[in-house]
Amino acid sequence: MLSLSMVTVAALGVTAIGDGVDPEPSRGVQELFLLDAAYPQEARSLQITLRGEYFDEEGLRAAEGTLQLEYGITNRLQIEAGIPLGWRDEDGDAHSGLGDLSFGVLVALTPEDSQLLISASAQIVAPTGDERRDLGEGAVEFEPALLIAWRLDRFVVHGNAGLGFSGGETTFEAGGAVEVIAGDFSFIAELAASSGPREDEVFATPGVVWHPCPDLEFGLGAPIGLTNGVPDWGVIAQATFEF
Repeated sequence: MLSLSMVTVAALGVTAIGDGVDPEPSRGVQELFLLDAAYPQEARSLQITLRGEYFDEEGLRAAEGTLQLEYGITNRLQIEAGIPLGWRDEDGDAHSGLGDLSFGVLVALTPEDSQLLISASAQIVAPTGDERRDLGEGAVEFEPALLIAWRLDRFVVHGNAGLGFSGGETTFEAGGAVEVIAGDFSFIAELAASSGPREDEVFATPGVVWHPCPDLEFGLGAPIGLTNGVPDWGVIAQATFEF
């Protein structure tokens, strides 16, 4: 119900300000908040994303800053890497350090300019973060996923479905998002869920992304925890540059 309400608000916003805006098909945002976008980078282009996130729940505050690099080998194949730095304060016991590094590949299974883009991705997460201080998972993780982006003029529907294999445990992850495009802005409503042997997590994330020019975007999202044992709320801010 929460995600449907957010989509309705975004759609009403577009209706209110849509007059005078020339309709144009859009590729959509380059980076979502808790989900992965299906778009690969163009050949020989580099995308850099600087991302900061903060989550708060009773007795625990956590923040993470991530440098995400994505490089297009061809128009349908990209490689990527993520370098996170984390900070946690649990009941006054604060510490910080390197998180788990990630390395991945994404390939578009349909032409990159298709109205319905389908991509496959795979990531390896290395246990470089200190598990004892909750800065890492303490085991190598393999994460294959299927990603879609369905473009309908000013609307883009995003979808993710994937698995995580780590230390003999399997986690299922899925989510969807609706993006509503209004001029230089995209209004987004995401729903992301994961289910594993340790816990189940569901987050709803309303957000907005500003595109001041084609190769630059700034995003601000507000994740809301919908299940027990996850942070009640958070903030995600990110900037994406393409060269």
